[in-house]
Formats: sequence, C-alpha cells, structure tokens
Amino acid sequence: MCNTVFASAKDRTNDLVHLHTNFRLDPKGSYLALVNRATNVVSEFTPAPQSPDVSDGRVRGEPVLRGRFARPTPGKPNESNGTGFAPEVAFSKPAGNFTGPFAAGLSTRGSNAAGAVIRYTVVPSAKALNLLHNNKAAEAISELEVGRKFELGQNSGYGTFWILYVRGLAYLQLHDGAKAAAEFQKILDHRGIDPLDITYNLSHLGLGRAYALQGNTAAAKSAYQDFFAAWKDADPDLPVLKQAKAEYEKLR
Repeated sequence: MCNTVFASAKDRTNDLVHLHTNFRLDPKGSYLALVNRATNVVSEFTPAPQSPDVSDGRVRGEPVLRGRFARPTPGKPNESNGTGFAPEVAFSKPAGNFTGPFAAGLSTRGSNAAGAVIRYTVVPSAKALNLLHNNKAAEAISELEVGRKFELGQNSGYGTFWILYVRGLAYLQLHDGAKAAAEFQKILDHRGIDPLDITYNLSHLGLGRAYALQGNTAAAKSAYQDFFAAWKDADPDLPVLKQAKAEYEKLR
C-alpha cells in the first residue's frame, strides 16, 4: 500500500487520501525521517537540494540506494529504470551450468551507459548476507565455505574481499571476536588486491568491533580511529558512521 503525504505545512491528518504534514521541506535540503508510534526511526535520509519536478528518494527494490527521479510518481513506487538510470548489465556468456573456469565480461550499452559503474558480488556472499539478516550466522558461515578457494582472488580471474568480509560479520554476530578479527585482518593485509573495494575501509570498523568483543579496548579504539580517518570526508549522517561513533564513545 502506498500513501502520499504532502509536506505542505497544512497539518491535515483527518483525510487519509490527502494527508498533509505540519512542516515544509527546505528546498536546500533538510533531514527527513519516518518514525513509528514508539518514535523509533524506521527510515531516514538527508535529501539533496531539491529541483522543480524532480523526485528524491529510495530506489524500488534497493532500499539502501537513493536516487533522483526525473519523472515523479506520486502514489506509486519510485521507478528503477529510464532517465537517470544506467541500462541493464549485459553478460558476454549466456547463463547455464558450468563445471570449469571461464572468462566472462560485464558491460552496459546505450546512450546512458557512459560513466556507469557495475557492482557485483559472488553468490555465496549474497546468500550468507541474507542468512545474517535472519540471524542465522552459523548457516551463513557454512554457506561461505564453497567460496573459500576464491578468497583474495585465488583460483579466479578477479580479487574479492566479500567472502572474508561477510564471514567476519557472521563471527561478529556469533560474538566470536577472535575469529572475526582474523577475517577482517586478512582483508587489511591484502589491500593491493582491490584498493577501491568498499569492504577494505569497513574492515577497520569490523576489526574494532571484534577487538571490543575480546575486551581489548586499546586495539578497538585504534581500529575505530583508522575507520574514522578513512571516512573523514563521508556524510556525517550516514547510519553506519553514526553507529560507529556511538560505539566508539562507549569505549572511552
């Protein structure tokens, strides 16, 4: 069910079809949050400066991704294709069942393909993340075993930290600080494999949490500080950064 709520400052709550807030959004950008009856934040983000007839919100099916939508769709889900979106990814090899290694290329085509960035993950990592979301850390670790031989790029044509990173998250969920620290440290020791991988800097945070679980406050603080230094130019309202800062304060 989709409800449209107008940020008009008219404060109309009796008509469920035409709901109006008691505030307006600043065209220059302002904080916006959806909270439940217990005043817990369900969803939040700081909108970018607004433009006439351009919607700013979350991408349908990918709630962690925000986008700007040239065609507003009030009362309907946000679009996930068209103007402002990269075209679908094309694979150089058709789908099928394979028993041996092979090379595959990923590409985008079309007038809106310029500057597009393709992001991917390996299937065991995706399955394991889903298990972690459902608090099934032990099952997640088992799911990742099939990808162990591909850690750090061994036996494959690419380097990846995701298997190590997700396994580290799983051990954190199991409160096994020593094993979690070992996974994150492997990533930090091999930055040259993929210097731009997002999990590299996040591993500083994971390592800090792992040390905290072990009661090693000094090492935990150092790892958190490394994370903050790497993310010094990040949006201060990013949930992961705010959470990290709150955790760090508790270490003092």
